[in-house]
Formats: sequence, C-alpha cells, structure tokens
Amino acid sequence: MKLYEKISALLSTLPEVEAVALSGSSTALINDEFSDYDIYVYYTSPISRETRKALLGDLGKGSFGCSLFEEGDLIEPETEVSADIMYRDLKWIENQIGDVWEKHNSRLGYTTCFIFNVKNSVILFDRNGLLKKLIERCSTPYPEQLRKNIIEMNLSMIDNGHTYNFRDQIATAVARKDLVSINHRVAAFLACYFDILLAISRELHPGEKKLIKYAEALNLRKPIDFENDTNRILSSTYTDIEQLPALLDETVEKLKKMID
Repeated sequence: MKLYEKISALLSTLPEVEAVALSGSSTALINDEFSDYDIYVYYTSPISRETRKALLGDLGKGSFGCSLFEEGDLIEPETEVSADIMYRDLKWIENQIGDVWEKHNSRLGYTTCFIFNVKNSVILFDRNGLLKKLIERCSTPYPEQLRKNIIEMNLSMIDNGHTYNFRDQIATAVARKDLVSINHRVAAFLACYFDILLAISRELHPGEKKLIKYAEALNLRKPIDFENDTNRILSSTYTDIEQLPALLDETVEKLKKMID
C-alpha cells in the first residue's frame, strides 16, 4: 500500500472522520520531484493530536500539530515520499464553497484556492458520499459574477488610481527603506495580481506555490513580458528598490489592458 492509502485506512476508523482525499500539487499540473502527498481529512468534530499520533506514529518520522495554515501533521517515512496531512471541519469547507463559488464573494488573493483544492481531490474515503457532493458543487462552470468581483476587488488593491492600495504602501516602504515591509506588501500585491490573472481566464487558483509554472502549463492568457516583469518585481526588492513603484505601475497597466 502507498503511504496515503495507509493513512486513509487508519484515519477512516475514527467515527468523526467523514472523508479523506488526496489533493494539492500531487494531483495538479504543477507536480514535480519535490511534491509530497497532500492529504485532506474532513471531520465532523476535531481529532486530538494524541489520537492522531497514536494512529499514525508508526508510519515514519512524525511531526504532529503542524498548524502553519491548517491544523496538520507531517509523516516522513524512510523509503517513500512524505505526507502532509491537513484536517478540516466539514461545515467550514461547505461554508467556504457556498460563500465564494455560489454567493460569488471575492477575497484579496487566492479567492478560489479551496474550490481548486476540493475540485481536484482524489477520494480515498467518503463515509456518506458528502465529499463527492462537494466536488460536484465545485465542478460547475466558473461563475461570471465571481470573476467580475475578483477582478474588481483585487485590482482596487494594486492600482494606484484607488485609495489605500498595496502599490502606495510599497512606495511608502521604499521611501523608508523598510525592506521587511516591502517584502510583506510585494507578496500581497502579487497575490492580488495572480488572483486577477487566473480569474480573467476563468481558471481556479492552485495556491501560492509555482504560479509562474502553473500559468505556463495552462497556456494562460498573460500580459506582455509576464514572467520577466514578475521576476523583476521580486529581484528589485533586493537589488534596486527605488525602481519598484514604477515597475509595479507598468505591470498593472499591462494587466488592465488584458481586462479591457
């Protein structure tokens, strides 16, 4: 058995576990030699770390309670790819799907990440068929109103024609030579930028990793000099911060031409 099959078989013995799925980069176009198994466990009530450790501790070196983004565990066997396990409240993910995909409410960056994640899930265990129903809800055509809302909300935060935007915050941080603040806000700027770029083409957002590679794999519609401009933004935070605000403006203008 594969490691993810062993994990699913063990966790599915718990009555509070409703479903287990394989998803993330291991099931997407951006899978590579560094990808591990991303396993999502949907529960009706939280599973204690002690219970998880007792069930999974013999599968390999384990780190239990890794809560960087979601409550999770990491299993690292000696002879197989490691497994990153994340635990989700079933009601919470249902609400996320309803709020974003069905009510068309945008976020600042990463709006459709959970939709992408659920839609691309490979079911390992589904006690009552509820995960299958969630996947079906995420598999409907891209809502046009959501597309418009993503573009409008995220553009307002990167275009210097709007008040209180990341571009102006970056310009202030550049004037202060505050490198920590610059890095924080450039990351937020790019999160909004990629949310717009993917929404333009009605593509779901895969998450924060390997986005340039993902855009190329999809043959996504992209602004002129897309990859070069993205790399220049990132490199200028270390080499020539004074040029950064003008470079951001140029990048946004190219994106706006695509929207028009």
